Amino acid sequence: MAFAAVGCRQSETAETLIYPDYGKDLVLPCNIAPLNFYIGDNGTRRHHVRIDVCDSMGAAVDFLTMKTRGKVQFSLRTWRKLTSQAVANHGAFKIHIDTFAPFSWKISPDSIDPYVIYRSGPFDDNPGGRLQVYQRSLQDFEHKLLIDNALTDNNCMNCHAVGAGNAERMIVHIRGAHAGTLVIQADTAVKIAVPATYDFRLSYPAHNPMHPYIAFATTKIAPFNYVNPHRTQDLIADYGGRIVLYDILRDRIFTVPALSDTAFQYTFPAWSADGRTLYFCRTATLPLDSLTPENEKEALIAFRYDVYKIDFNPDTDTFGEPELVSAVSRSHVSAAMPAVHPEGRYILVSAMMMGSHASQNQGDIYLIDTEKDTLRALDELNSPDGEAAAGWSVDGKWAVYRSKMQNGSNSALYIAHFESDSAEGQPAAARFSTPFVIPERNPYYYKRNTRMQIFPVFSRTPSPLNPQKWRQWSLQTAHIPDLSAFTPQSTPTSQDSGH
Repeated sequence: MAFAAVGCRQSETAETLIYPDYGKDLVLPCNIAPLNFYIGDNGTRRHHVRIDVCDSMGAAVDFLTMKTRGKVQFSLRTWRKLTSQAVANHGAFKIHIDTFAPFSWKISPDSIDPYVIYRSGPFDDNPGGRLQVYQRSLQDFEHKLLIDNALTDNNCMNCHAVGAGNAERMIVHIRGAHAGTLVIQADTAVKIAVPATYDFRLSYPAHNPMHPYIAFATTKIAPFNYVNPHRTQDLIADYGGRIVLYDILRDRIFTVPALSDTAFQYTFPAWSADGRTLYFCRTATLPLDSLTPENEKEALIAFRYDVYKIDFNPDTDTFGEPELVSAVSRSHVSAAMPAVHPEGRYILVSAMMMGSHASQNQGDIYLIDTEKDTLRALDELNSPDGEAAAGWSVDGKWAVYRSKMQNGSNSALYIAHFESDSAEGQPAAARFSTPFVIPERNPYYYKRNTRMQIFPVFSRTPSPLNPQKWRQWSLQTAHIPDLSAFTPQSTPTSQDSGH
């Protein structure tokens, strides 16, 4: 039965009426799962909902109507029919709820990578809690459990990464009794470990997309128990940080002076699409033993990272010299987790007051434009409640990141479309569309969820991992790769390394 909107109360909008917050103008991938939602008046009255499928001129070419006490759910078949019609007509959905002002969902012809892999953890990501890694299909609602630390004696594990949108190449760092770094290649996996006498761990992995290398930071973190009254910032300093490369074919780990100068701390490596430029974050080393109660807070707040890059020649395993990409610290923030756009011009970074970890409700997403030499806080993505860990889809048309904007406590994963200013007919400045939380079959999901969703990465292929393989592979005996490029320490440092 068709329903026609008879007017709009301009003082009210559906944005404040529906949950999740899909009641605004959005840009959606043509292959995204249905955006189910509910109308938030506790089912006290019936609502009329009409969805017009419009062409590029705004004329309706089809429509769907329903009456509901609150829940609006689409079957996959119906949703795919409607999205296909919208794409064929270069159009959008216009959603009418009762007499509220309608809103639109533009259906982009740009498809999104089919999977996002993320870590699920307890509130505020307590490293001693239950940790899991899931694969979520963005085309439907399938959640696949890949990793569960309950199967490996509740050890801490993190720093998962996939190789250039291919989850058949995956890295997981394991701590505790089964310590090591799991290197997964299709249906096989090896575990490597660095003996304690070398006093470094393999953190924040980055697969070279074109060559058989994995870059790691050896960063350790030293947390300081300062929290401001609003619980928006722990003070965390890094130490022991350098960049090392694991040569998969030769089973060896090496570095160069330009990436291991003790005058600096290096962290969060990231590769260019051609695998010949390595990006990373760097700052001057903070002498932790010089801190006093009087100077600690001031010194730590000034501990801020900038973004650098260095040329890499995979034929000779040689590097050039570090080159400053963006002096992020001049904007009184610190850069972390750089993500390089496939075309190389843009870099997403997580920015925070200091250090390299966006703890509690702090952190924002910034965009570096290397051609214009600009740094911009992405107001279209950020909220007062904290954002971090943004990454690109393989084609660079979409970004995913974690945010606490729903309730200020639990983080969820958000997606936004990206338009480059170099694209013909696009806006003069690169921009993102309004972000939307990844849809769930049950629109009440995010109201009931008590777990944090963090560290999202896109993949075009499904991961070979499952809980059985995770247990089998992670419990295997680790071997020591060739470490002849390093000198063992007589006594490893015992300083608390936090996460």
